[in-house]
Amino acid sequence: MLTKPVYIVHCIDTEGPLHESIDATFERLHEIFQLDLKPSVEMLRRLQTGTEDLGGLEAAVQRVVDPHLLAYNDTWDKVDAMLAEVMSESYRTHM
Repeated sequence: MLTKPVYIVHCIDTEGPLHESIDATFERLHEIFQLDLKPSVEMLRRLQTGTEDLGGLEAAVQRVVDPHLLAYNDTWDKVDAMLAEVMSESYRTHM
């Protein structure tokens, strides 16, 4: 079996952990889909479940606001936990 190293580069901007406010999420939706929606947690949940009528864009919007994709590493503890996982021998040697 051939083994070659896989190099991991983890880049964080100088401001630190990642964060996207609810307003920024809706700004991103506007830029991508030209949707003018009032930012709110309730609206975000409807978009995530696909229950808000978007004239056929529901599935595409759901992919953009998937809770997994919005689960940013927004604290140093989360960044450290992520790095510990990807740097662990069990993760690096899992096939």
